[in-house]
Amino acid sequence: MYKISDLIPKYKILNETYTKIIQNQKLDFKDQRYIYDFHEQFKDLQLFESTIIELIKSLEKEKLELLLRNLNEEINTNISLYNENKSFFDNINLNEVCKRHYNSKDDIITFQAAIHKEAYENHLKTEKTLREAKDEDKANSLSAYNHFREKWELEKNKHFELLESKKELEKETYKYHTNTFELNNKLTNSFLNLLATFVISDNISIHPLQETDRFFDLGFSYKFWKETNDIYFEKISDTEFYNNINLLNTSSKNTKLRIKRNCRTKVAYIIKQINKHMKHIEKEYWKEEICKQLDIEKTIKKRPSNIKPSIDGGKKDDQEFIDKIQTITDYYNLLQYQHP
Repeated sequence: MYKISDLIPKYKILNETYTKIIQNQKLDFKDQRYIYDFHEQFKDLQLFESTIIELIKSLEKEKLELLLRNLNEEINTNISLYNENKSFFDNINLNEVCKRHYNSKDDIITFQAAIHKEAYENHLKTEKTLREAKDEDKANSLSAYNHFREKWELEKNKHFELLESKKELEKETYKYHTNTFELNNKLTNSFLNLLATFVISDNISIHPLQETDRFFDLGFSYKFWKETNDIYFEKISDTEFYNNINLLNTSSKNTKLRIKRNCRTKVAYIIKQINKHMKHIEKEYWKEEICKQLDIEKTIKKRPSNIKPSIDGGKKDDQEFIDKIQTITDYYNLLQYQHP
């Protein structure tokens, strides 16, 4: 039986892997192996249910709530990532992915084969020289023969080890030649449904993620992150940023969104502008919660005229800031137009 505390970081890595694949529009074999192994490791739903029951029996209420809340958030993030990119994930060409992996050592094998051949030819030459050597030359010939025979054995073994590794690549290619994105999504939804059968506490809500639960999709989140990360906000990963602006997975202090020094007013302006363009029915709730998270409740309550002049003083850098935020809200509006 595994522990939920083991599953949560595995889900976090899985979500980071999904995000990387989306951004690169490419699946590496290493990532394919992790995604496949994730499903193989956790596909037993009965084991998952037993693990949750054991967890409920053994943990204090607060620790239990924290663990299950974190798991719920990672699960919902995973479902979002898949649902938003379902067509891309389900149609990845695994033939190409596995072919690249299978052929990954071909160049070095070819190179080693040439070295092996040269060493063998030198060995044959010294063997012939030894046979034909006169008595007075046999000692030197034997020394040369032993040297080149030893080198030939060394290069031969290297070559054969590479050929054996090629066989292992073939086994790996065969094993991991299955697209498990959809299978993982079904598994994740099953986890969520099982969690929903347990009444843990009034303070923790476990339910499948609905379309309206997400405030921003991955595309907008990435644009927002790219334009503001390590500039107005402290540096965090794009996945952590996505979770924060969607009010998900913010229990860990290490992954919380934080404002950089001397950027509170600018961040307040950013939040106001984004909130003004939001179409979500809970936009005011989002503004209230994100301001609490960022500790800018007092700043955001100022009239817009009291915020904007402090950054919009006609200076070039101020105008560049306003233009940058405009590109973010314009991008949001474009997405809303494309996906109403």
